[in-house]
Amino acid sequence: MKDFFPVSVWYGPNKSRAPMTAKVKGLSEIKSEISRIKKIGFNTIRFWYDWATAEPEPDVWDFSSIEELLNITDELKIKAILQIYTDSAPNWVERDYPDSLFIDRSGLTIHSQSAPGYCSDHPQVRKHITSFLQNLAKVVSRHDSFLAWDIWSEPHIVQWSWIDYIKDPWFCYCEYSKNRFIEWLKTKYETVQKLNEIWYRKHGSWEEITIPRYVSLSSFRDLLDWIQFNIEKISEDLFWKTSAIKK
Repeated sequence: MKDFFPVSVWYGPNKSRAPMTAKVKGLSEIKSEISRIKKIGFNTIRFWYDWATAEPEPDVWDFSSIEELLNITDELKIKAILQIYTDSAPNWVERDYPDSLFIDRSGLTIHSQSAPGYCSDHPQVRKHITSFLQNLAKVVSRHDSFLAWDIWSEPHIVQWSWIDYIKDPWFCYCEYSKNRFIEWLKTKYETVQKLNEIWYRKHGSWEEITIPRYVSLSSFRDLLDWIQFNIEKISEDLFWKTSAIKK
């Protein structure tokens, strides 16, 4: 494989479009399409799989669609890359964990419509996403045609959603994201007194801190910290997802 350079086409069976995962039907037609893809020169094909399809109910798993597709690529001896969507999330998450919704700086909660899913700073959301990634990896790694992962396409806090009824939405302002931000601030500043000096505040404790929501002429370091925190959070979350799969 050291001299193998993947050149792939993005493929969804039965005219499905990412992140939606269609039930596989018409195996002979799919096999014919993938055979033609290989014949015209592609050595790899890119599939996708989303959390909503994989876990229709808590801890109930369905990987049948990707299993059938990888059986075909095994047979046709063409490599496969798998793209993952965790923002396409099952709606039972909101039912079971109503405090997992993304919250905008205005205080408005965002109900997922296939996307953007739920805030992974919530411990139960993170637990289920970890299980999704690890269970998917167990299935995929059994196939000879499997080559590589696309773990997070275009990383962002909230993606694939145009929430146009909110002016310039920012995320996430839930209690779990706030607590993660405060832990980040503790690491950076060590004491509330040091943070007060830099932010130009008079906080008596870490618990009094609120997440910055707007630009103020009186202080700008708070907002820069919030931006930097979110950049680092994306990096940390990518490492979390990568580590879950490797495990």
